[in-house]
Amino acid sequence: MAEYQGLWLALLGWSAPVRHLRPRDAWIGWSKDQLARRRHFLANTARVCILADAHQLPNLASRALALCTAGLSADWQVAYGHPIVAVESFVDGQLFGATAYKAAGWMRLEDRPALRV
Repeated sequence: MAEYQGLWLALLGWSAPVRHLRPRDAWIGWSKDQLARRRHFLANTARVCILADAHQLPNLASRALALCTAGLSADWQVAYGHPIVAVESFVDGQLFGATAYKAAGWMRLEDRPALRV
């Protein structure tokens, strides 16, 4: 959650990663056995909901993504007993340009997913 002066600005939800994702798996370089043992170190953005008016708060989406991603591994460690090494997301390119992800430092692995390490 991104909050300012008690006002919720953005909500982000995280979930287990996609089971098989060729571009991600190739980028990470883990074998099938390693991926099976280490998949729990990955997370997926289940939801990104910007609640505030983006015109009043420029760069809100990218700032929320960057800040939440930066703290995700520590939060995951507390909740689940292990860190996160990378997160993934999917952006509908026909509706969105993934600009917030790019500005937050995420990389594009292929036409569909975005990945943050």
